[in-house]
Parts: sequence; C-alpha cells; structure tokens
Amino acid sequence: MSAELNGSVGQNEQYSTLVNFESMRADLMWRLFKVAIEHLGSEWHDRDDVLSLDAKRIQDYQTLGWVVHPSTFADVRSQAAFNRFALRVCSSLEERGYHGVLGQVMETMANDSFQTSQAALLSTLLPPVTRYDKVA
Repeated sequence: MSAELNGSVGQNEQYSTLVNFESMRADLMWRLFKVAIEHLGSEWHDRDDVLSLDAKRIQDYQTLGWVVHPSTFADVRSQAAFNRFALRVCSSLEERGYHGVLGQVMETMANDSFQTSQAALLSTLLPPVTRYDKVA
C-alpha cells in the first residue's frame, strides 16, 4: 500500500470526452485508493496558463474518481501546517479503505522523538520556522 512518486494515471475510454489529458503523472499517489497529491509550487506555476493547466489536471483526476490534495509551500512551511495537510491526506486514504493509516500517523505525530526529528528536518529543508508556528 505504498505511495508512488510521479505515477502515471491514464484515463479509460469511458471518460475520453470528459477529460483534458490522455494521461497524467501525479506528484505523489496511492493508486489502489485513488488519492493523489499535486504540488502547486510557485517556481513552476507563476503563469496563468500553467495554473490553468494545473486546474484542468485536478479536474481530470476528480472526473476519474480520484481525491486530489493540491499542496503549496504553505502546506509544509511549519510542523502544524504539514501535520494538518498530512492528516487530511490520511483521512482521505482512510475513507477509501486504507484502514488504520490515520491512527498510525496521529500516533507517530504525537511522539516527542518524531516531533524533534520533524522540526530538525523542516529547519534543514525550509526557511526558518518554529516548532509551533501557526499558519492562518
């Protein structure tokens, strides 16, 4: 039940007149549960035409029965934001039959050792944030 990076999502003939793309590549996906994460980073999405393509791609995923979680920098900029986003994704996975994943992730997030490691990782990868930084 592992996730795939840049996994291919093809459409079937039944939906050919309803979708914009013949195939797409999800940034991160759980194929069995039809749940995907699509990153909408400003480094690639600063033009209106690119944002329009992203919107059409997300619409296509939804037409094909996928739950798509668009993500931005704000979704990972702090532990609080990352954890909220991760729990939303896990909730979708749980609703679609990945039983126990939400509880496992919540238990992991409550662990002090995990929180310390997560804070260190975020501070290494991202601009400075605090462990309890809140995002409006």
